[in-house]
Amino acid sequence: MITSCEYQPPAAVHSAIPAAVAVDKMFFPALEPVWKAEAFKRLGNVKALPDNWDGYGSAAISQDLICMMASLINALPREQLPRGLPAPEIAPASDGIQIEWNGGRGGVEIILRTGHKSAWVVESGGQYEDGQLNPEDSVAVVRLLQRVFD
Repeated sequence: MITSCEYQPPAAVHSAIPAAVAVDKMFFPALEPVWKAEAFKRLGNVKALPDNWDGYGSAAISQDLICMMASLINALPREQLPRGLPAPEIAPASDGIQIEWNGGRGGVEIILRTGHKSAWVVESGGQYEDGQLNPEDSVAVVRLLQRVFD
């Protein structure tokens, strides 16, 4: 699990070049999904919300939840994500923080909660399904995204 609460751009990937090329080694940047930087921007907006962000006395979103969401976003393996995955919406929730991807066929919503089981909801073709989620299980999140966006 990634423990950083901040966006971690990919390090350069070291790759050997065929011997026929004069330069024997080069560095190629790893390609990140376009939505990932946007997701961290949106997470920063949620992190900046003060107490009473909803006008009903809700506390600011905890640093623990911000870190859980950042870790989840960082841990999603780009090579397994559906192509063209849209940037998610990230918003505070009355009992945590949520990330939601929506597209033409449906959507995936994940709510992370402090001290409680996190949850997921998938909508596809007008049908809804929900369940509990371990927020450290990025493979489960990828499977949910693949169900709607592949």
